[in-house]
Amino acid sequence: MQEQDVTQAVAIQRKMFASLTELLELTQELSDALNRQDEVSVQMFLQLRQEEINHLQSHRAALRKRGDEMLPPQRQEWSEVLSGSKKLQGNQAEQSLSRLVEQNQGLLNRIIQLDRVVSRRLCGSKSFYSQ
Repeated sequence: MQEQDVTQAVAIQRKMFASLTELLELTQELSDALNRQDEVSVQMFLQLRQEEINHLQSHRAALRKRGDEMLPPQRQEWSEVLSGSKKLQGNQAEQSLSRLVEQNQGLLNRIIQLDRVVSRRLCGSKSFYSQ
């Protein structure tokens, strides 16, 4: 991968880490508000979560756009690295990118697990995860 691509990906992955960390905290706060049966807080946390999800989508779109600008072989490597299926072993920036991707995937998995519980509590059989 080109150095500028790695640098750009690292910067976006760091932004994604910040958004994912915030999303995890908001999801935990949402779960706590559900436990307290605090409907006002539930609505507030749902709205705040959606804002963070929108940030994540824009970060992912930026990565996807950059990949779309690449030639097919580079695009394939870009996709593999950002999906975590390929780890870069080169310089420090490449290793950092691989670590960030792995870290972000771990955070996302924790968020999904917590979101599954929250969604089932909020929506019951109509939960996204019940389908």
